[in-house]
Amino acid sequence: MNREKLTLKQKFRFNIWYPLQRMFDIKYKYLNVKWFIQRGKRGYADCDVWDISSYLTSITLPMLKQFKEGGHGYPGMLTYEIWDKKLATMIEAWEEARLINDGENFYVPDEYMQHKKQFELKIRPFITYFFHLWD
Repeated sequence: MNREKLTLKQKFRFNIWYPLQRMFDIKYKYLNVKWFIQRGKRGYADCDVWDISSYLTSITLPMLKQFKEGGHGYPGMLTYEIWDKKLATMIEAWEEARLINDGENFYVPDEYMQHKKQFELKIRPFITYFFHLWD
């Protein structure tokens, strides 16, 4: 992230204003409880729909990491070593997505486009082997 490229106003907003606003906002606490109940009932909350890419990144990345650490099988057409490399590439893709969704390089178009291109390149194994992601 290039925090030095953010203006003082942006730094204040991201680092001080938003955290304090959420800490003391009663409505936000109510919404957190509501969203918790929604996730329990239907698997996602209203706030997850507002930014689906962020939500999917927040759940897919940890699941892929856990799958890579504890996975017992691999697709029959691949060897374990190749499957391990494919999983590493999938994790790298979702790491790029996390960098994009964090919004830290949103204000630097060149960095944003670089991360987006890397994501698009590295997500291919995820798409190809999507139905092989089970243990």
